[in-house]
Amino acid sequence: MREQFDISVGSADGVAAMNHIMVDERKAAWIPRLRQHLDEGRAVILVGAMHLPGPSGLINRLRSAGYTVKPIFC
Repeated sequence: MREQFDISVGSADGVAAMNHIMVDERKAAWIPRLRQHLDEGRAVILVGAMHLPGPSGLINRLRSAGYTVKPIFC
């Protein structure tokens, strides 16, 4: 399996590049659309957990844009 993974992404640098494209760039592209919905009033946004944490995560991006982000515990 490791060999197949290495062939598909090439190296650790390939993994970082794929993560940047598949995760970070997608999150950045979501912000304008999310802002449209958020500016209309209250909104609930559901995303996979991988998109939430970290400096480029949706939580930090939305807070940096001036929004209040609160978790909902079920």
